[in-house]
Amino acid sequence: MAPPEATHTDMKGGLHVDFEVLGKLGYRVPSEATWTGDEGKEYVDLGVLEILSSTRALQIEPRFDLVTSIIALDCEFQKVYVEALRKHQHRVGRISIVNYFGQIIYDVFAYYDEEPGKTIALPPASLNLGVYWRDLWPEIGARPISEVENNVRNILRRAKIVVGHAIANDIKVFSEGVFDRIAVRDTQLHEPWRKVYGKAPQHKPKLAVLACYLLRKHIQGDEHSSVEDARATMLLFRKDEAAIEAAQGRRRNGVPMKVEVGPSRVLMDTMNRSIIRRYRTNMSSIMRAAGFSSDY
Repeated sequence: MAPPEATHTDMKGGLHVDFEVLGKLGYRVPSEATWTGDEGKEYVDLGVLEILSSTRALQIEPRFDLVTSIIALDCEFQKVYVEALRKHQHRVGRISIVNYFGQIIYDVFAYYDEEPGKTIALPPASLNLGVYWRDLWPEIGARPISEVENNVRNILRRAKIVVGHAIANDIKVFSEGVFDRIAVRDTQLHEPWRKVYGKAPQHKPKLAVLACYLLRKHIQGDEHSSVEDARATMLLFRKDEAAIEAAQGRRRNGVPMKVEVGPSRVLMDTMNRSIIRRYRTNMSSIMRAAGFSSDY
């Protein structure tokens, strides 16, 4: 539904949506969705607006009640050109997180505030690569990256292990600290699969290849979906969970340990040492006051 401020009727009774007014109202409309009228003004087709009126994301509010101890995620990227660096960089476009049983915990598109010197460069929708201009409109469900990162952080803190495929690529597009306090498993790095399905010299098999041969599932066909990829990643992990855990994780009494990484681990170690020092100091004072030796 077009906002009334941006619509007007021409002399023939046709209804048009003004592209310039839509922009001023905060709507992000790709230029390929516009047409130019006889007077030189640009308009947006009503049919296009109707098609783009709802998000493709499936769970834009996180379902914390669905979090299990092991979860899987996949990220689709948006590409941005950074003038100062004269190169493109990736950042979060869509993030999907599923639980151990494949249920969707979170699935959302992220948008960033405009920054001078940075230009978003997205592929045309015809390439089916996962993130398009319409996906980044807040009016149809895209959420600010600050909110997305906060929700991802809170989900991860409720789990013990997060599984991904080439997960380092997903982690590095998030701000530092989002993945603290979570153990990581990577299906691409599982050695038996690397030897059989990975191409030399790196031997890093693609997710679609593993899904095809090991799960008998065809993914990333007509459309890239991070939900589909996250579910496939979880199924791969479950297929050889014991071996992946033995190679990539530590276990205590059969329960996967929650490994802390990054600054938080250093902070916790410092706090623990401080508590121990205070305890020993207080005990020494008490024992001397009671007439006992403080050597213990």
